[in-house]
Amino acid sequence: MYSPGFYKVNPKAISIKELIRRHGIWRFPILYFLTRFRRIESAGHWMPQLWADLECDRQALSEQFWQRTTKQREAIEKLGFVSCGFSRLKNELSLNRLNVDNGKVTYIHKNNIHISLVLYHKTRIPEPVNKEKEEIVVAFSAAFPIGSLSCSNARGGFEPNPDEQVTRNYTDDVFALYETFLNALKQKSAQPLTFSTPEQMRQLFDERLIKRFENRVKRGLFVKMTDEEIAEARRKIPPPLPKQGN
Repeated sequence: MYSPGFYKVNPKAISIKELIRRHGIWRFPILYFLTRFRRIESAGHWMPQLWADLECDRQALSEQFWQRTTKQREAIEKLGFVSCGFSRLKNELSLNRLNVDNGKVTYIHKNNIHISLVLYHKTRIPEPVNKEKEEIVVAFSAAFPIGSLSCSNARGGFEPNPDEQVTRNYTDDVFALYETFLNALKQKSAQPLTFSTPEQMRQLFDERLIKRFENRVKRGLFVKMTDEEIAEARRKIPPPLPKQGN
């Protein structure tokens, strides 16, 4: 329905619930005012970001990614999960000049039902703050013939599709997060899907991501950028740092 391309977020379409979850109730009034009555620059990204668009080799993820996510990854592996994919948002798919580093590892449980991921994102906060910010997100999920169930410790993100149930537990304890996911899963009457091959999981990932993307474009949250906006955003991206030894 909607063609791929560079899209930006329309701040005025961000819901009250999304603002409060991301920034907290105390910062909500000022964020509501800014998103509704002030012009906020939004970085563009290529959408939809399909599995093949983000897929990469293990070596493509930075050393800092592996160092910063050690605790989370070790805990997930102790729970019986095995890595099944590596991904990162490549530079050519992002117009965000504040992006410093990112990466993700996807896991599948030995039961071929439960899926997990570890996501790392590092951004630069410009002047007058002028510092770098790291975010590490862990999530568990299971897919159903209709919809899905997931549990995440992420504070950001937008509302899911109506058939997607998201439970949140803002904890750094991976084992507690998984327990929250299992408890929510017990409340579901439907039987979750089993993935016999990685290709099945990737196909379902893309199908539901496209549906989520189209719903957000329809609600006015994602707006396709013009050629002029893309060119202007690219001019603002700083050149890559020179490689060591040059």
